[in-house]
Amino acid sequence: MARPRSTRAYKGRASTPTPKPRCRNLPRTLPPLPAAVAADPRRASAILSTRSKWVNGTVLHYCFFGGGSHFAVPKVQSDAIRDAFAKWKAVGIGLEFQEVHQLSEAEVRIGYSTADGSSASAVGREVLQVPMASCRRPRCRPPTSDIARRL
Repeated sequence: MARPRSTRAYKGRASTPTPKPRCRNLPRTLPPLPAAVAADPRRASAILSTRSKWVNGTVLHYCFFGGGSHFAVPKVQSDAIRDAFAKWKAVGIGLEFQEVHQLSEAEVRIGYSTADGSSASAVGREVLQVPMASCRRPRCRPPTSDIARRL
């Protein structure tokens, strides 16, 4: 088994640059809990660990960014994601996935961009916290999941 290369500099050699992360989650903030809840670590932990999980039976609507968008998703990518949703449903995770064709109707907005080489995604119900219009252009809808490489 090959050993991973170190990024430390050795005498006379330049250090190897640290690679960019390939995937990341969008920033998360913990909600403030009332003092009575925060005082009970088990209760606080239960609330915080389940706050971003979907309830069984939830129907998640998803939409791909289309043609003229900066985040347009190539067909091969969208087909791979549709296949993944079908596999998750077949496993019986308790969620239903339904494709819609309007970004405004979707909880999950899927985009594709190789600009910086890293993917990013909100997790679980956190997709609901990604603002629908965070830029100045009309009808601007940032993705809740941004894919940066071929799946």
